[in-house]
Amino acid sequence: LVRLDRAGAVRLRRGATNRRYAREVEAWAAERVAPGDLLPALGATIDAFERVFFGRQPATQPAVDALEGRIRALDRTLPVEGA
Repeated sequence: LVRLDRAGAVRLRRGATNRRYAREVEAWAAERVAPGDLLPALGATIDAFERVFFGRQPATQPAVDALEGRIRALDRTLPVEGA
């Protein structure tokens, strides 16, 4: 989320939900030539976080590794500092 904030896709603020951030990213991506994997990767990350944090389900190392790989790849494609 911090990286998405720096790219101008979201504005981090107290009380915002994951789904709100997802809607902001979707609107931001619709206005740009955005990476095709951005929304699915964000959705998968949100789903995994909510399963672990709210659903109290264990996170598996392979799932964490897969998400981290997707996120790192997408991070390299995001614009820098609201560009």
